[in-house]
Amino acid sequence: MIIPKTRRSAVVHWSDDRFMEVSFFLQAYAEAHSGRELILDIFNSTHDFLPLEETQQKKIILANKRRIRWVELKEKDLLDDVMFPQEQLVEVEMSGGTVFGGKFPVEMPPERSRLSDHLNFTPQFLYLIRETGDLILNKSYLLFVRDMSRQ
Repeated sequence: MIIPKTRRSAVVHWSDDRFMEVSFFLQAYAEAHSGRELILDIFNSTHDFLPLEETQQKKIILANKRRIRWVELKEKDLLDDVMFPQEQLVEVEMSGGTVFGGKFPVEMPPERSRLSDHLNFTPQFLYLIRETGDLILNKSYLLFVRDMSRQ
């Protein structure tokens, strides 16, 4: 049986400073929550290798997600009906010196709502909301995070 998939475009930035425009294949229903599958769901799954289509060559590759620093999303990849109780204003510096500003959407209980809790108790890949386009960040390549709400 063939499972219908939705194609979503993004730019993957690899650990060796290369980047590639790709398409992700998402299911209509997510396994871990209600609603459609998100690119973030794929990254935080137990699979080490992700099937992607190279946009330029139209070929399927199996990408090692551990070697991806960040992903630039072409469109927002959050569920439309989800409201986050808190958003943490941050500045992050990635290995290699790239700095991003934005907000982490937080779904943590009030007793675990600090930025350090969000970083320590969430899966490997984080969603960063930005005005210029959202990102998915691999925590392995985060050098540090500044809490900009305390400035």
